[in-house]
Amino acid sequence: MMRHGGSPEQVRRVIMWAGIGAVLLIPLLAMQFTDEVSWTRFDFACAAVLLGSAGLLYEAVVWKTLNNRYRKIIGAAIIAAVIVIWAEGAVGIS
Repeated sequence: MMRHGGSPEQVRRVIMWAGIGAVLLIPLLAMQFTDEVSWTRFDFACAAVLLGSAGLLYEAVVWKTLNNRYRKIIGAAIIAAVIVIWAEGAVGIS
């Protein structure tokens, strides 16, 4: 008999990594419909490294921290850092 679903950790992991992949697909799809988005392979590589590193950092936090509150706080800090780095790389906020 096949088992459906998975543990909450597996579901969280799949959702997180699928979300990261979806964020990388957005500019790829936008480039098909408008000239306003013009990413190079280097842009995609930088975004993949940034998002992948953030995902791996969060995985390490989940692995090392049992307290759900700390996980959420650190996760929010990681997301905030990614947004600041992304904005700086995109338009330069400084």
